[in-house]
Amino acid sequence: MNEKEFNAQVKIQLKKLGRKELVRFAGNCALRALPFTGMNGNFHYWEDTDRQIHLYTLFQTIDMGQNFAAAGDLITASAKEYLLADIAHQTGWELKKAAVAARLYGAYLIDDDEYTSWPEAIVAEKLSAQSAALSAAFAMFAAISACRSPFFDSASRVNAAADAAMHAHSAASTALKGFCCTGAKDTSPTGQKAAAAAAIAIAVFENILMSDIESLCQSAPFCHTDRRIYGPLWQNFRRALRNEGCDYWGRLYERMFDDAFVAYPDLWRMNVPAEISDRGAAAVSEWLESKEKRHPPLPTEPVK
Repeated sequence: MNEKEFNAQVKIQLKKLGRKELVRFAGNCALRALPFTGMNGNFHYWEDTDRQIHLYTLFQTIDMGQNFAAAGDLITASAKEYLLADIAHQTGWELKKAAVAARLYGAYLIDDDEYTSWPEAIVAEKLSAQSAALSAAFAMFAAISACRSPFFDSASRVNAAADAAMHAHSAASTALKGFCCTGAKDTSPTGQKAAAAAAIAIAVFENILMSDIESLCQSAPFCHTDRRIYGPLWQNFRRALRNEGCDYWGRLYERMFDDAFVAYPDLWRMNVPAEISDRGAAAVSEWLESKEKRHPPLPTEPVK
């Protein structure tokens, strides 16, 4: 189905969920979209000077979603206190989000003359990576909107979670088409076979997101958390993280998938000093690894 049809179906099913379940679903969408950000084994759609900050912004969204899910109904019970605390971070957060979006939107602002001497397949690969990363980023931002649902009416909560699903679907669609296909104009038997494989993979991803809603409706464990569903894309994502000095995050996300999205919010990650976080994801990764070596972890209760 196309994105419009998929979004309509998701909204119908999401109306069955309560606030806490909507938060969990939106967080799942962000997690499921995350591997597509490194589909080509790198994050080179960001400039070297910006890449570490943008990466950490994306990782922060995942942690924020976990923290909200862990808090559950406590957020509703202390909405005023939460809102006041959130305002302190709002300006900086919005600026980071805007920076990520601006850098990714740059894929569509580059002068076409830059690509005139490149093979079409290379152009498609680069634009697919940037577009998939943009969609994945917005899936994460939509998840944060769903987390803020104590301040929304019921329809707005559903819309926020549906937005996360829509952006995750867009990330998967763009990445899988870009990864499988050699070019939009490839009508050869090989090209047609690749396009069919991409279409099947996208349909599988749609079914996985719908399955997540059903699991939440039944208070059952999530299915389809085997990392092998991403095929070589997962290994590309892990390689991209290692090359940026962010293997800590790769191991963390592997653990989350392996544990069927049981999240373990960690108090070290929730309290990174500003002088460390301002340097970006690799610096935070190094700091967290040093803390775990010197001190016992400070986990909160797992989110099931």
